[in-house]
Amino acid sequence: MRKRAALLTTALAIASMSAIGTTAGAATVNARPVAATADKAPAQAAADWMLINHYTTYSQCVDAGQQYQREGFSQWKCPYDIMLGYFALYVR
Repeated sequence: MRKRAALLTTALAIASMSAIGTTAGAATVNARPVAATADKAPAQAAADWMLINHYTTYSQCVDAGQQYQREGFSQWKCPYDIMLGYFALYVR
């Protein structure tokens, strides 16, 4: 039982670290340098679209977008990324 708990804890820690890495990588979607967004008002700078994740089906993307909206994001969209062949979830 202890081995299972330790394995589960380790897997959860790895999953949370990979989620942090995905979120940090999402900041690279905005091609403008940080200095270009620094002159904006904080509310306007926060209104840029953030890439969250890629999904294989539109319904998975919509489900995730609705969850982010329930958690407080005002808008979401799921355009199809032709280059990758996935639906990309963007929120703001």
